Amino acid sequence: MTRYTGPSYMLPVLAVLFGGLAWLALVDASIVATGGTFDYALDAPYDALAIAKGLWAAGLGATVGDLAGAAASPLYPLLLHPVTDAELHRLLPLVWNGVGLVIAAVLWGRILWQAGYATRLYGLVLAALGPLALHFSGVAYSGTAHILHLAASLAILSGLLSFLDSGRVGRLLIAGVLLAPLLRVEGLALALLAVLPVLARLNIGKGLILWLLAIGPIAGFLILLEQSGLDPLALLAADGLALPRDPGGWLVGQGASLPDRILSEPGAQVLAAFLVVALVLLMAGPVRRSGLVPLVAVAGLAGAAHLLFGSFGGLARFELYATSTLAAATLAVAVAPGARGLVLLPGLALIFAATVYAPGAVLHYRDAGRDMHLQTAQIMRLTRDHLAEPVATDLAGPVGWASDHPVVDLARNNGTGGAGAARFAMLRDPALAADGWQLLATLASDEPARFLPSDIVGFFLTGDHDARFYTALLRDWQSGLPAGATVTFASEVSQ
Repeated sequence: MTRYTGPSYMLPVLAVLFGGLAWLALVDASIVATGGTFDYALDAPYDALAIAKGLWAAGLGATVGDLAGAAASPLYPLLLHPVTDAELHRLLPLVWNGVGLVIAAVLWGRILWQAGYATRLYGLVLAALGPLALHFSGVAYSGTAHILHLAASLAILSGLLSFLDSGRVGRLLIAGVLLAPLLRVEGLALALLAVLPVLARLNIGKGLILWLLAIGPIAGFLILLEQSGLDPLALLAADGLALPRDPGGWLVGQGASLPDRILSEPGAQVLAAFLVVALVLLMAGPVRRSGLVPLVAVAGLAGAAHLLFGSFGGLARFELYATSTLAAATLAVAVAPGARGLVLLPGLALIFAATVYAPGAVLHYRDAGRDMHLQTAQIMRLTRDHLAEPVATDLAGPVGWASDHPVVDLARNNGTGGAGAARFAMLRDPALAADGWQLLATLASDEPARFLPSDIVGFFLTGDHDARFYTALLRDWQSGLPAGATVTFASEVSQ
């Protein structure tokens, strides 16, 4: 195939180099901002660590709560096997995100090489700056499963491109179809759509096996959730995956809200821009004659599905797979034989993506790690070093990971289940406190939280317990707080 020209390693190396340097810069900035300790920008990595802790500790006897937490990403907690050193375990999501970033960048460069960019000067620019524009490093900084999901999605796209050229179902396509849904359930859309070109070429057996690889593990996991007494749809919706109970009404509602979503969500605007580029390219004669129409169609349909039904925001991690696969697909077909100047279209969309994602990463991500250090890290220290008892909280992930005792998740039960055996509660949302609970103190940060639900955490007694004991405990913990975190004790607590 004439497109596969130039050294195969050059574009992947450039993508890894620039994406990796940007990621290391974010990590280093976070360490500097916290005074020497890395922390994530979100609670989500600690949620995954807590799930992993429960799953691996229980083995096949994992609790209903552990299974519930893993609903949107069944595989990721299994990658976070607890290790003896707690600090090393805390950093395990960062390590996996670094691995995911490298794989995703390699596949980005490989797709460009497959499309024929290795012999073009602007191909070097796209390989180096494409991952930066699309926020690979920012999402890898989040510590969540999304960068690994992106890598699996790009594996699907690269494998599909190889299939369209050679007619062979290769390892990348097989691995991507299997892993994408396991890393994020919304990956099922791209995985199923990618099998359609295989079926269209009458590779019925291979296509059905690929579909089974995509659907089988997820179907089995959702059945396990239901048999455990859980509602899979409700759990997935709680993690940003809107799934229908009334498909007709749901489709109408999602379609009606689409304009507002595009206007209010910058990430949706980026995805919509690439969808427009894809439609324009599909109308171009060179693209239609290239044999790569299925590549853009698959990525475009998956992107449209996410635009309609998916989530956006949270360090732009939710939409990354859809936007990046569509960007790679449009770039791949923009240099089809006979095409002149078409590469400007996805190029302009990439520039637009950079203007959306880069300012937030530069201006806020560094201090987002500091926000976590001033609040969530201190709550985990309180839990680990001072509270040897059950706790009720709406920070169930961080507290659950730090504690060896039962944790009552007040956010999941919306405060209606009570505190159980917990005598002490820590809440970002004071509305979850039941009548009769006594406020002992609050922890506040010196600046508004950027990606946390609140910059204040309240400490409560859940009943008629000894306030003096917990006040003394909080004062002992208070002595280790970093600059910028302040504890204020309630006036009615006797000193």
